[in-house]
Amino acid sequence: MKVALIGRSTLYSSLGGDSIQMIETAKHMQQLGIEAEIVLANQSVDFNQFDLLHFFNVIRPEDILAFTSKSKLPYVISPIYVDYSHFEEQQHGIRGLIAKYAGKHIVEQLKNLARFLKGQEKVKSKQYWLLGQKKSMEKVVKASAMLLPNSQSELNRLKQDLHFNTPYSIVTNGIDPAKWKPGLNEINTKRNGVLCVARIEGLKNQHMVIEACRQLDIPLTLIGNVAPNHAAYLNKCKSANYDKLTLLPSMPQQELLRYYQSAKVHVLASWFETTGLASLEAGLMGCNLVISELGDAPDYFKDMVEYCHPASVESISNAIKAAYKRENSAELVHYISNNHTWQIAAEQTVAAYKNILA
Repeated sequence: MKVALIGRSTLYSSLGGDSIQMIETAKHMQQLGIEAEIVLANQSVDFNQFDLLHFFNVIRPEDILAFTSKSKLPYVISPIYVDYSHFEEQQHGIRGLIAKYAGKHIVEQLKNLARFLKGQEKVKSKQYWLLGQKKSMEKVVKASAMLLPNSQSELNRLKQDLHFNTPYSIVTNGIDPAKWKPGLNEINTKRNGVLCVARIEGLKNQHMVIEACRQLDIPLTLIGNVAPNHAAYLNKCKSANYDKLTLLPSMPQQELLRYYQSAKVHVLASWFETTGLASLEAGLMGCNLVISELGDAPDYFKDMVEYCHPASVESISNAIKAAYKRENSAELVHYISNNHTWQIAAEQTVAAYKNILA
């Protein structure tokens, strides 16, 4: 079986959770004997080489329409259906007004238009511009052989926004325990401080985490590069002038390992996460976790972590305090190792493929 995994054109130049999901899924499916080839949205494809197409990011339906208009192959979609409306509505000026009164689908269409006008991307499908964002999403979802959401929560959100009866199979997001070395041996070592591994941008909400740690007088380490066009937000974080704040750039995995092993708590107080791969990594390494309640994290972490609301410093502070008081437990390490790995994700994906092709 040969499958094309098709993602956004900036998959490698602007790494995100979807980049890791595609790369790791392809790698682990290859270990299962599937020929999995990653294709970018701006590349051409010889459809005769493949048995199936697998698209990622349903919020970019133009990319999907550009391929499906040329191919009769069955296809599946990993929706990665994010909802940034809470964050967008908090923004000042015209951006916030559009988000509040026009809705998230119009916001996404305007983002697409902006990328085109800036010359960052070309028009791939005239059909997309005739249908608009929402109807284009509905079209590609309805025509897909199967949806592969990362959680029941994600599927429910998709069903609330779109009308479809497409079959689905839930495929977990994951980590690779062989890379991260589950932190059972490090759990009982002396851990200290709060860690946040994420791109530096408003969506990830580091400024509020800084304020929460200031209230608690707890050391905080932020690890991540500033997102494109978010230099002002990095300056906002720096201007907090918290003397127990350490800002570090993204680093190779082997270097990052020791930060996960030594932190008491990992915080991801984002305005939205489908899962938060950094939370899975930190949990596997034995950190106690604080995670935003907005998104799909509760489907993954159940009652084993502390939840917070990103708009409230008090909520973030209380969650960190509760997580800091608890002993670091092996329960979460075992749970992630047994339920949320890329090996399991690959097995679930291949099972879906075989079901379709059968």
